[in-house]
Amino acid sequence: MTQRRQNFMGGAVILAGAVAVTKLLGALYKIPLGNLLDSEGMAHFYAAYNIYSLLLVLSTAGLPVALSRMVSRAAAQRRFGAVRKSLRIGVTLLAGMGLVCSAVMCLMPGALAAALHDPDAAAALRALGPAVLLVCLSAALRGYSQGLGDMVPTAAGQVAESTGKLVIG
Repeated sequence: MTQRRQNFMGGAVILAGAVAVTKLLGALYKIPLGNLLDSEGMAHFYAAYNIYSLLLVLSTAGLPVALSRMVSRAAAQRRFGAVRKSLRIGVTLLAGMGLVCSAVMCLMPGALAAALHDPDAAAALRALGPAVLLVCLSAALRGYSQGLGDMVPTAAGQVAESTGKLVIG
């Protein structure tokens, strides 16, 4: 377990830098994607992205923050068994939620696309599905590291997610 902690300003600077890099990578992703897919393809992608965003919000709904708080409290009291137990519970809950939401996107893209009145969005829904599970697992690890006062894994995770999106996209 890491004992590296940043002060408030140090953590804020690390996270602000990660957000700047993430936004830059997002622009590098969206510009070529828009040129490749044209306006009709982007419409299908954004329809699928709306479902992805909704399921991602539902699957993470405050759990990383709760995990961070539980880890922080247990670590402050030097109850490292409770820190590990909190991590296990957080990963289990977030993995379960992520798996369910990913399964919905991967196994039922036609039904979701029909609900959006955009049957051509089914392929994008299927492609985005596994990302929900991966982001949920990443959120669990972020909550854990934030609870220990270490913002570097959170920043690195944000940049890694954006880089993965850029490369896979």
